[in-house]
Amino acid sequence: MPSLLRRLRWTLSWAALIFILCLMPGAAVPSWHWADFFNADKLVHFALFAVLAVLALQALQDGADWRMAAAVLVAVIAYGAVLEAMQMLSALGRRGDWNDVAANSLGAIGGWGFHRWRSAKQRPKDKGNHS
Repeated sequence: MPSLLRRLRWTLSWAALIFILCLMPGAAVPSWHWADFFNADKLVHFALFAVLAVLALQALQDGADWRMAAAVLVAVIAYGAVLEAMQMLSALGRRGDWNDVAANSLGAIGGWGFHRWRSAKQRPKDKGNHS
């Protein structure tokens, strides 16, 4: 188990950062009016969850098959949905947003796609030279 935790340390650290950012009280969240123009909030959600998916897939890459990748994807998407549901609690002074759930989910899928692309690029290619 310690080796699994060691491999997941960056994933868990990133998940903790997301947790803190998403659940800090509404009054503590900085407001940037220029960001409203670009609707940067959805891009931030996409990026946070894309990185989380990449980190998790990278950590579990050894021996991972499509079932493991699917489990990681479901876990990352569920994590984003649960955090948004928690934001709907009035005690936090935040608002949950279904569009954020969509951005989180698309980010996780984008991270999975990036991980697959990068993994395929790094695999040695068989040139057909069988000696």
